Amino acid sequence: MTNPNFCPTCGSRNSGATFGWDPQRVNADETILTGVGFCCGDCDSQWMAHGFVMIANRKGGVPSEEAQAAFLEAMSKAGDLRIEPIED
Repeated sequence: MTNPNFCPTCGSRNSGATFGWDPQRVNADETILTGVGFCCGDCDSQWMAHGFVMIANRKGGVPSEEAQAAFLEAMSKAGDLRIEPIED
């Protein structure tokens, strides 16, 4: 199974989202991102997770019902998850 939280280069889980494409504002604090870039904290590799959808919440905590509904809609349109390394 493809998982963007594991580094495709070294296999580390010490990774995190760094940026996203196609931002869709839900409300003042939440945005849906489709297509997210990740970076590894161990080997500095970077990769793009096409088809990956996430809720960016500026205040943290549990996403609103509105954001959860927008997330489900975006997921239905996202397509298959594909990991692609970003070359320097």
